[in-house]
Amino acid sequence: YSNQVVDGYEMRQRALRPVYVGNLKVQMIAEYRGAEFTGRVLRIENKGAAPVTLTEATVAPSSALAVSIAEPKLDPGKVTTAYLVSQNGRQ
Repeated sequence: YSNQVVDGYEMRQRALRPVYVGNLKVQMIAEYRGAEFTGRVLRIENKGAAPVTLTEATVAPSSALAVSIAEPKLDPGKVTTAYLVSQNGRQ
């Protein structure tokens, strides 16, 4: 949360092309990679006309070790950030 890179990790600030999952526009904006774990920062925008409630299951694969969603209730046109942690070798 402090926007600093932890010792032993490398941060790649890269914005991949966004993809659509239903009415959600999802874009990876940063990746933190270490020997054992990878952290990803996702930008999620609600492009639909109705509010959406985001859950761990809607933003992360089942293999994710940790998931944090800054604002799980996403009104139309609003943007939030999700943070995912997974073990390397397991996506």
